[in-house]
Order: sequence, then structure tokens, then C-alpha cells
Amino acid sequence: MITKETLIRDFESALGYPYASPGSTTRPESGVDCSGLFVWAYRRQGEGIYHGSNRIWREYTSDKGRIGTITVQTGLAVFKWRDSATTYSDNEGDFHHIGLITSTRPLRIIHASSAAGCVTVDTSLKRWTHWARLSAIDYGGGTMYTATTHADGNSAGINLRAEPGKSGGKIGEIPQGMTVTVVEESGEWARVEYGSWNGWVMRKYLIAADSAGTIRVTDGTGTVYTLTLPITISGGGSIG
Repeated sequence: MITKETLIRDFESALGYPYASPGSTTRPESGVDCSGLFVWAYRRQGEGIYHGSNRIWREYTSDKGRIGTITVQTGLAVFKWRDSATTYSDNEGDFHHIGLITSTRPLRIIHASSAAGCVTVDTSLKRWTHWARLSAIDYGGGTMYTATTHADGNSAGINLRAEPGKSGGKIGEIPQGMTVTVVEESGEWARVEYGSWNGWVMRKYLIAADSAGTIRVTDGTGTVYTLTLPITISGGGSIG
């Protein structure tokens, strides 16, 4: 098993290597293509993955979907896709390019690019269409926990923001009493997934409590977060 941190470190070390197709998967400094970069990085850590972005999508991924259906996370593979350029028996289309998200703030996608002529960095998701978790990669526990937006008879919705902080742009409002998935925490804020939305809400408006009114949740690494209820919300309109 490879940690996502190790995979990211290897990709960062390959920046500037020339692009070549099919390229070398043992000596990327002499030239490497997009999927070959993954083959090389896996081999460095004693794991195996087949060459070809289409084969990686179909055989070496677990959770996956279109960009926009999940909050981008470090260690995810991202793909460029076209529907009819190549016909495959599964009718999924052609996943013709692959890269790796190595940072989310700021966004960095490292990939071997024929257009750039080298291993380079994208800072935008433009033209990247799909995401996937890779096999043999340890993502450190993945989802932290699920929680319910607080409901106390008040009709106010919970503001969902693009960045942690009240200055972050408002994406929308999550109704109270809804279940969300918490994937990251930063101070008083939590990054959550709710349907097709993802963004930041204030942690004090999330409840994951036992019958005694005590919140005990783990992030998958052994860290336990404890808060005490009740959490009181008053007033109308939206909050957060």
C-alpha cells in the first residue's frame, strides 16, 4: 500500500521531466507520458499499475465520478474524457489523459503533458472532467464522519460557502435536519458534501451525537472530537 503523501512526493519530484510517448516507466527523466508517470511512481513503492489512462480508469480505481460530484482532495486521480472519440465495449468513452491532484489550496494537478512537452502543473480544473480514487493508495481514512445539520424548530438554512470563513462566497443553503458528510475540518469550519454540493459550513451547526447528548466522532486516525449539546440557534434567515 502506498500513502497518498508518498505518491504526491514522487510526482512533485518528477516536475520538469520531458514528455515522450510511450516514454520510459523506469527512467522518467528521459521522457514519460501521462499514465507512465503513474506506473513509475507505483513501481518506486513496490506496487504495480498498468500503462494507459483508460485501463487505469477501468481497472485501478474505486470511488469515481464526474468533477463536481465530490470535493477535490489530494491524491485523487483526475481524467480528461471524450464521449465518442474511441469506442469501448462498456460505452464509457475515452479517458485519454490522467493527472494527480497534489494540492487543493492552491489547486495543483501534476501531469505529463504533450502540449507543455514535460511534466507540468495545472492550477485549474478546466477540461478535467472526472475524478477517481486509485487502488493501492492509502487515503488516510477517507471520510471523517457524517453529521446532521442542527434543527431546533428554526427554519433558517445553513450557509454553504466556497472557502472556510464568512467571507467565503456563498454556494447555497443546506436545510436544517439534513445529513452531510464531513471530509475535512479547519478551525471552526468543516468541509462537507451534501448531494452534488460541496463546501464549508460552521462546525457548531453540525450534530453527530449519542443519546447522552455528547458528540464523539473520529477522523479515522484515532483522533476523537468531543462536543457537548445542546447547540442553540436563534433568529431567522440563514446562518453561517
